[in-house]
Amino acid sequence: MSKTQTILGSGFIKQCSHMRKLIKLDAAEVMKTVITTKAREEFAEHEDKGEMIANLMLAYRHLEDASMRIGKAIQAHEGGVSVYDKDTSRDLKDEVVGA
Repeated sequence: MSKTQTILGSGFIKQCSHMRKLIKLDAAEVMKTVITTKAREEFAEHEDKGEMIANLMLAYRHLEDASMRIGKAIQAHEGGVSVYDKDTSRDLKDEVVGA
């Protein structure tokens, strides 16, 4: 790998990691809003508490998905190697082969 590729690669990972951190902060804010909305006792006649909470939860799930997708982009950049469950995957493969 050339020096230029290494610099560009580390910039890609740094930028993606930064985006993931921002998304996680936004997701936390959405969840705080869900909690405060659930705790509210009174709502105006035109407010639909259930619909408000449902849409906030969907927004939260979409933010979590966006974070995961950016993580997958990092994974693809690094050759597609998963950072999760390496030992578990190896152990299961050994068991299947040995069976």
